[in-house]
Amino acid sequence: MISVTCSFCGKELNETGGILLSPPSNGKVEKHHVCRRCYKILNIIRETWVEADWKDLTENDKGKNIHEGFNNDTVV
Repeated sequence: MISVTCSFCGKELNETGGILLSPPSNGKVEKHHVCRRCYKILNIIRETWVEADWKDLTENDKGKNIHEGFNNDTVV
């Protein structure tokens, strides 16, 4: 049997979790296994970030690159 651990908390996955893929770099991607608990945390971060990015946009801002100033290597 294959033993898989969560790339974030390091605990062994006892039930099916998720997989997070990195953006391609030199034609390769990193694969990270995510347990259900860490997935919930990542999802909360995603929801909070999306809400913060879009909450204060005016009609004039829509369509602009809201991530302007971040390079491709920036981790948020």
